[in-house]
Amino acid sequence: MAPECSLNSLTYRPHGKPCRRVTPSRAYVAFSNLSSIGISLSIRQAQKSHAYSMATPRKSILAATLGRYATPADNAAMGVDSKQIMAEVRKFLADATEAGFDVEPLEINPQDLDDSLAWTKAQLQSKEWDGFVISFQIRSPATYTAVFETLVNTSREVAPSTKIMFVSNATDLMNTLSRNFST
Repeated sequence: MAPECSLNSLTYRPHGKPCRRVTPSRAYVAFSNLSSIGISLSIRQAQKSHAYSMATPRKSILAATLGRYATPADNAAMGVDSKQIMAEVRKFLADATEAGFDVEPLEINPQDLDDSLAWTKAQLQSKEWDGFVISFQIRSPATYTAVFETLVNTSREVAPSTKIMFVSNATDLMNTLSRNFST
């Protein structure tokens, strides 16, 4: 295969001819003619993986967190800083997406709980959610026990068929989803 022809762009050079572009649906046919079994297997595996991911329903998850309303004291109580939390959230969202979850963050403002609860109710009613995750930031500190209880009760009232999940520590988000859904 010539260097200018790549598997990523779905082009190939048949028998020394110029590169030819192929459609994704015909990629397997084009590449299966190559003598390299490794290439054929990787194309087959990619097709299987793509077909599986398209056939497997994704799970919709609403994730309640303090988000931008977390204070430095909130983060210090968990033994992390804002940058660590943001890095963990980015990693979690990427891992969750790859594992078949569509996670939508829901920021809760403990200083304006009425507004946050109205928004929580609206979000829970907006569609059929597979799960509602309440973050460690809300569940753990004693100062937010009332907020935590209110979120649990609101979820039960507004979306009784939605699975409620609790994160057990600041970095346990993927384990929480895995524990509740087969991944």
